[in-house]
Amino acid sequence: MGIDITDFYIGGGGTSVRFNEHGDKVSGTVTAGELVDDPQRSGERVLRLTIDDSVTGGELSLWVRAPGLREAVANAVSDSGCKTVEPGSTLDVEYTDDKPLSGGKSMKLYTARYTPGAGLR
Repeated sequence: MGIDITDFYIGGGGTSVRFNEHGDKVSGTVTAGELVDDPQRSGERVLRLTIDDSVTGGELSLWVRAPGLREAVANAVSDSGCKTVEPGSTLDVEYTDDKPLSGGKSMKLYTARYTPGAGLR
């Protein structure tokens, strides 16, 4: 069963992915996904994907919580013609830039590509 992107955009795994520097990326096959209560933000639901990472060869958890990451993943899924993130599909995400915000803060920006698995479109 897929995870409907509208559940997190509109309105289990291993080590967590960290995007610390421009160029940091994760790329691999989605093996699981679920909407869970965010342990860092009380009462907020977040999409947690488990990815079999082709770079490290390990299983990683991608918490899709930051606004720039949520937007990039949702757009990638939508651009692929899908409405859900399905196990067996591939997802590539890269931290590419920062958008300056007020108060000296910034928001991380990402690019993402989602490729549905065979027969999932």
